[in-house]
Amino acid sequence: MKKVILLFLTLLPLTSHALFYAGGYGQIGFSDLSDSPEAYNSTRDLNHGGWTLHAGIGGRLGISYMLVKAGVVGDYSKQQWEGEREDANVQNGFDGAEDYDNVFERTMYGAFVMVDLPAMPIYLIGEYYAKVKGQATYAQPVGENPFSQGDEYEGKGFGLGAGGSFAFLNTNAILRRIVLDKYSLSGVNYNLPGSQYKKKQGAWEFTLQFGIAVDLL
Repeated sequence: MKKVILLFLTLLPLTSHALFYAGGYGQIGFSDLSDSPEAYNSTRDLNHGGWTLHAGIGGRLGISYMLVKAGVVGDYSKQQWEGEREDANVQNGFDGAEDYDNVFERTMYGAFVMVDLPAMPIYLIGEYYAKVKGQATYAQPVGENPFSQGDEYEGKGFGLGAGGSFAFLNTNAILRRIVLDKYSLSGVNYNLPGSQYKKKQGAWEFTLQFGIAVDLL
């Protein structure tokens, strides 16, 4: 969060020649959870994969100067997490797969930069998410599911994309990379990687955003 505030303060001297920029959006999207952590076990590895669908809202606030806009971004979404656990027996090979369902509420905040293409209603977007945090509001009570209601995850991420605008309306398409580095499961914190998990959990996420944006004096 300190880096985001410093970025915003760095931009303030430009305000004598710039406009304040504000935008809000609704969004829908999906992500791939196949790059997920493998849990250590004395006899087998537990590989968790799957995918998510999400919908939510968000907003950007910053400075608009010539062709560039920059500032802070905040994002909230509700995720339908369709998970799968594969039990890979070390001695006997693949042992089976079981599905489970979860619902997470996720918040993200960080910094963004948008660059307008000259003489075109199209712009490029880059975003860095300094904080990503999710909490399970529902966790299917099955043995294959590593999550319980109230469990949390944390991480970071970035996004790259493009958008188009007409008057104050805009549409964005953003490809995000989200990497989780911490779980809180049943009150116990696990670092990724660590003693329990072999690697961080990564997910590629595609998001469509529809919203409004204005430059303010």
